[in-house]
Amino acid sequence: MTSVERVVEYAELQSEAPWETDRQPPHDWPQAGSITFDRVNFSYSVNEPSVLKNLTVVFSSREKVIVFLPTCARSLVCTACDSG
Repeated sequence: MTSVERVVEYAELQSEAPWETDRQPPHDWPQAGSITFDRVNFSYSVNEPSVLKNLTVVFSSREKVIVFLPTCARSLVCTACDSG
């Protein structure tokens, strides 16, 4: 019954905001940019030890990035990011 209970639970969640809105940035925005992580640590929660330690990385404009995240089911989730 766990899967049925989970479906019922998800069906009762409050709706999130729409993916797109009427307000859009200018078509040519941004022209350039980057995302920088400088010596950061990540953990699953505040009380857990860091799983990524002292991470330093720069994502440049127009660079394609793929992030693999472990899940609790011992599988991987792949997320494709476009920093441009």
